[in-house]
Amino acid sequence: RSMKADISESALAMYRPELDFESDLAPDGGASPGDTRPRQGMEQALPFDPNDVFLADRFDLKTLQEQGVPVADLSARAQKAYDRAIGHLGEALKSDPRRRPVYDAMMEIFALKGEWEDALAMLEDMYSFFPEDTKTWLYLGLGHYRDGNLDAAFRSFETAFNYMSDEAKLAFSSLDYLIPAKEKEKYKQNPDAYASRFWTSKDPRFLTPYNERKLEHYARLVYADLLYGSEDLNLRGWDTQRGRILVRYGVPQSDVILIPRNTGKTGQEIIADAQQRGSGEHSDVGRGSGAGDPMAGSRALIATQGTGFDMFAEANSFNIWDYGDFRFVFEDPFRNGEYRLYSPSATEIAEGVNPWLNDYAILAEDTFKKIPERYTYEAPGRQIEMPYLVTAFKGEGDRTDLYVHYGIPITEYDASQEMIDISANVGAFLISSDRDILVERRRTLYGLNTGQIMPFAETNLWVDTQVMNAPPGNHEVSVEFETASGGTVAVQRRDVRVPDFTADRLAVSDMLLAYRVEDAPDGKKVGKSDLVRNGLSITPAPWSVFAHTQPIYLYFEPYHLAQNAEGKTDYEVEILLVPKEQAKGLRKLVKGLFGSDKGVSIQYPVTGATPDDFQYQILDASELEPGLYTLILRIRDNVAGKTAETEQDLFLE
Repeated sequence: RSMKADISESALAMYRPELDFESDLAPDGGASPGDTRPRQGMEQALPFDPNDVFLADRFDLKTLQEQGVPVADLSARAQKAYDRAIGHLGEALKSDPRRRPVYDAMMEIFALKGEWEDALAMLEDMYSFFPEDTKTWLYLGLGHYRDGNLDAAFRSFETAFNYMSDEAKLAFSSLDYLIPAKEKEKYKQNPDAYASRFWTSKDPRFLTPYNERKLEHYARLVYADLLYGSEDLNLRGWDTQRGRILVRYGVPQSDVILIPRNTGKTGQEIIADAQQRGSGEHSDVGRGSGAGDPMAGSRALIATQGTGFDMFAEANSFNIWDYGDFRFVFEDPFRNGEYRLYSPSATEIAEGVNPWLNDYAILAEDTFKKIPERYTYEAPGRQIEMPYLVTAFKGEGDRTDLYVHYGIPITEYDASQEMIDISANVGAFLISSDRDILVERRRTLYGLNTGQIMPFAETNLWVDTQVMNAPPGNHEVSVEFETASGGTVAVQRRDVRVPDFTADRLAVSDMLLAYRVEDAPDGKKVGKSDLVRNGLSITPAPWSVFAHTQPIYLYFEPYHLAQNAEGKTDYEVEILLVPKEQAKGLRKLVKGLFGSDKGVSIQYPVTGATPDDFQYQILDASELEPGLYTLILRIRDNVAGKTAETEQDLFLE
């Protein structure tokens, strides 16, 4: 117990190095971010009162600093506290490596300091002696996750569930802290189905075997339990106010301790002072029962009333969590580590504190409604942009064929070599509006064929296509790439409308922009990066960029053409390429425009024998200036007297 008290006093008063602020607004020896233990030895608290600075928002740290509020840098003291605590605990484990609570204390200190490699080294010993302990695997999951080894973190968390109590499993599976209030009824109706869709919608990378957002959630739960849990009170960290907020939003950008009206004393010392200041009929209140009286603190509070001594103001400290666009403020009236969301008292409101700006019990609820949770994915390794386009065509039955054309940037390569020696994984995924994975396509590439590389002014692209058979509707497409080593990662997502071509009315497919279209001998593709459709080998353009001297190939398919008495179709094709700013007005014109000097235009008649057809054309844009253009395609059915059209932007470089 004495060792734990020593750790509480020093080691857990650490300054967190990753914060945006170079030092906390805190006294020497003040509370560290996340420390819930009783504070001792606060000899040099900040000698100011925020109320002395006129602020509508009394926790506006930027304004307080601009007003000259002093800042205490605790980093040197924190390092000494850290070294001393680790030394104590290391000696304890040497004398008895089966002292189970020591591992918890060490993990808490490593977590506060962010020393994940040291934590993992310590956990090897913990695993040796406690291989079936739930916390062993939860700590391993947290350590590996923060250290960047997500595969190991995933396996560790999955193993922890094998040893976890039903109560803990419920906490790890619950979405109560993450979903909007308006969706909680849906969640209650079918928790498993809702949770599956929720985690699918939050997964930043479908290519990996684990859900990074879910791993972050597990890590936050373990971290919150380490910092705010209390075994003595049977209280889990994620059930505290700060723990719940940490689970929702993660570690804040800045975590500041603010102590107004410097007393330099702990809550216990302040209570003792209050007892000494009592007089008259109250002078003995709180003393007669002795130190063992559980009501001593309450009676000391009563004893201060009417004496002109505001013990709350003297004792209170504030913990400010700033997330950039919102913040939370907690108070600790007795500096015993029991922080709660700050709400100004009637006395403070009477003295001029603005409750609308400073009642964080109310402000927090408003934030929960507007922003139920937050997570920003940071891909490991080098992140690259991977351009891609999605084109839709009529498929079998009521399905639609989707072609996802993508390009992987290649900086340098030897054109004389057939392959670039690199292994990678690529995938294309279609996610429904109900957050279900409808289609997934995965490939492992053992080398990149240089024949699939297309040169551009700014870069080279290795071009490929993934084919999907999808139901119509509003969906999301995710295209992902990663090298086998994990050193390079790309994730691109886009909302897409998958059209329904089954209705018996004139329609036209998306335009498939290409660098080359030619006959496919025996139905086989000609180029390494080609796709084959309707006997044509097509080299798709994955990002709609062409050299202005380069021919633009355009493939498309009209559907449900009307047939005349002889069973023939008769329709006209009109294609117009104009500067994007002119497209809005020009696209309304049908005839008379084509052949003008507004851009590139093509118009020609077609006859056929089937209601569904396919065509491709070549556009010469060599006379146009580089820039952004809009390509307009219009199909006019002369038999039915109907028109269908579509358009696509492209860039000439």
